[in-house]
Amino acid sequence: MQKPELGHRWHTYLFAMLFGGAVVRLIGIGSSSLWYDEMFTLRASGLPLASLISDLPAARHPPLYYATMHFWLMFGSGESWARGLSFTAGIVSILLTYLLGRELFSRRAGLWAAALVSVSPFLVWYSRDATDYSWAIMFVLASLYFLARGVKRGGWKNWLAYSLVTLAAAYTHFFAAFVLLGEIPLFLLVAEDWRERIKPFLTSLLAITLMLIPWLVLLSDSNKYQEVSLKLPPVKAFITGAETAPVTFIEGYAGQIENGAGALGLTRLQVWIVAALFILFLAALLLSPVLRARLMSRSALGLGLVTMILIAGPMFLLLANAQFVAGRYYAMAAPLFMLLLALGITAAPEKLEWLAGIALIALLTFFLVVEMGEERHDDWRGIMSVVNANGGENDKFLCFPYHHCIVAQEHYGVRDLPVQGGTILPDGPVIMSSDNRSWDGFGGQPASDTYYDAASLTARMASDLDGSKTVWLVTGTGRGGIYAPSSMVVQALSQEWKPVQSWDFTTLSITEYVQKQV
Repeated sequence: MQKPELGHRWHTYLFAMLFGGAVVRLIGIGSSSLWYDEMFTLRASGLPLASLISDLPAARHPPLYYATMHFWLMFGSGESWARGLSFTAGIVSILLTYLLGRELFSRRAGLWAAALVSVSPFLVWYSRDATDYSWAIMFVLASLYFLARGVKRGGWKNWLAYSLVTLAAAYTHFFAAFVLLGEIPLFLLVAEDWRERIKPFLTSLLAITLMLIPWLVLLSDSNKYQEVSLKLPPVKAFITGAETAPVTFIEGYAGQIENGAGALGLTRLQVWIVAALFILFLAALLLSPVLRARLMSRSALGLGLVTMILIAGPMFLLLANAQFVAGRYYAMAAPLFMLLLALGITAAPEKLEWLAGIALIALLTFFLVVEMGEERHDDWRGIMSVVNANGGENDKFLCFPYHHCIVAQEHYGVRDLPVQGGTILPDGPVIMSSDNRSWDGFGGQPASDTYYDAASLTARMASDLDGSKTVWLVTGTGRGGIYAPSSMVVQALSQEWKPVQSWDFTTLSITEYVQKQV
């Protein structure tokens, strides 16, 4: 039976989604401390433009977002203001999700997808995070939208817009380039007569490639900062990451974060819930010819391919380079996943459609409330307030991770204390950093860093901390698997130093040490 038309009500629905999405993104947007990635963003953006553009390749981050943030910070400061660019991109992404859904499928699908995106805890997170991911999500959606318009309607304005926003996506985040790979099969599947549209599409791809050459030249020179050595990633790790991606999109970061592929570790209950939902989906797919037709349409298959490529591409590349994989690296696929869910919702009869849609929105809202009630950010503001209130002139910072403390002290610190430290590895040794570091990119470690066992670490501590009155030790608490605890460092300190008091800031702790009486 034909569903009734939405009429002019769709304006009201869309406005409600944009307004609701804005409200949940604004609640407490400036209440939490900036975490390391955000502080790095502000530090890099505060550089002179020439230095910013030349130094960013070491971080594997293109310059568009950082250059924009450079000017944005001229008009304001503070946590809320710093996150304003991401907030704006998050609201625009809700609108773009609707437009993409309307262009590829129907207005109903676009509205349901926009509703899911507006309360998605995963996407709300990046709308409140002063990093480039929210912008990358926005430009990827814009790229897909204008590609769909160009394929279906033609017109040089659509193809020009497609070229510009796709170029902006690539200049915002390195992994946004994977959308180009996914758009090729999408173009072939969506175009009714691809021969008629192939010329402007190829012209656009050529123009985008030529405009990316300056960035690729800078990137090729960045091997002096980071060497890339690719090998086939472990199959098990890759499958684990792929399995957790859909749960990440729905649950956000409310689950257990792990130092492993896929970032989210599934509890046994979650595994059963996911398995049950998958079985229900298969049953619905087998029993509903409408659902089969919707999800097997050329547009749905094309969008599904883009979604899988945006998940699998970054994951494969990172695992092949033996790097940590987190949900943020495939965040650009999240609104596309929501659009596919919305397409399934619209395949149901009208009453069931509303029931399924409202139930899914309620589930996302529940996870959003849970996530917003949990402190996930590194509280560097709290740590630095402790040091500023209690520190002295002859004190030293002993920090693990070392480069995080340098950036935090520059952003929140009042006392300019000497910083020592390194990195604690989850499986054993400690890496100690050399002195007098200069900025060398995102989380980079200079070549002179060396590994220490318990004995050599004790000797290094005695040398580095000689002459200090008080030592402030910052290490991970082990909660959430984000930062490793510091048993080896504490043991090395215990030879000459004793703890006085400690402050716990969820993922990090700071402990005041004074020298033992001889």
